[in-house]
Amino acid sequence: MQMADVFPFIEKENFIHKGIVCDKNVITGIGMFFREFAKEVLCRFGYDIGKNFMREKPEDFSEDELTFYWSKEKYDEFLEELQVYKNSV
Repeated sequence: MQMADVFPFIEKENFIHKGIVCDKNVITGIGMFFREFAKEVLCRFGYDIGKNFMREKPEDFSEDELTFYWSKEKYDEFLEELQVYKNSV
């Protein structure tokens, strides 16, 4: 989420805190939901994946559980690297 504060082109109000989001022909997902993402893509293309695809669907996660933050140390490191990049451009 910190990157959304740094880069003005990231629109925080458009974030949807869900594991997988389908919007017309676009399917996006958080990395830990790779199974659900694969299932959604396969279903979208009409594949029969059966009842027990990889594992059962996980419980719904809260918005807090799906909002990720770096530690202060990692975030400061990112900001330093970003500043080096900005200074070189």
